[in-house]
Amino acid sequence: MTCSECRDLYRTFERRTNQYLEARSSAFFQISPQIATRKQVSLLRALSDLREHQEECPWALAAEHIAQRRTLLHSVVQ
Repeated sequence: MTCSECRDLYRTFERRTNQYLEARSSAFFQISPQIATRKQVSLLRALSDLREHQEECPWALAAEHIAQRRTLLHSVVQ
């Protein structure tokens, strides 16, 4: 129940996370931590873009509302 932009932004975030982890764990990181730092900045930008979009995305808001209702209903049933 997500829009295509949410999906694309999430994929970008995942890709940037993987790139950061790869840069962070590489032997080259020990020589030049600036590369991992740049990857981390890129990762944080992707996360910020995703969160910013989801604050206004009707699909994300609806999914959050449904999740909250499920949690409420689940707590009432128990």
